[in-house]
Amino acid sequence: MAQSSERRRSRSDGQLREQRKLLERQWMTNLHQVVDVTDADIARRAYDLFEQRGSRDGHDVDDWLEAERELRPALSSNAA
Repeated sequence: MAQSSERRRSRSDGQLREQRKLLERQWMTNLHQVVDVTDADIARRAYDLFEQRGSRDGHDVDDWLEAERELRPALSSNAA
């Protein structure tokens, strides 16, 4: 606890505000990227995985789930 208050004293209020703004922008950017992924994007990636496997049938659900994990990493990390 003493360390965090000591760290707080070593930075000005302006520096702390700027750091907070930067972290908020990063969080919003990450959130925006998750929201922008559509089912069509996932379907395209799943089809790519299907083709990489030699276009063999029977793994459509696996391909979809893998595509979703790749494109929506924030969702899969929250589920773990």
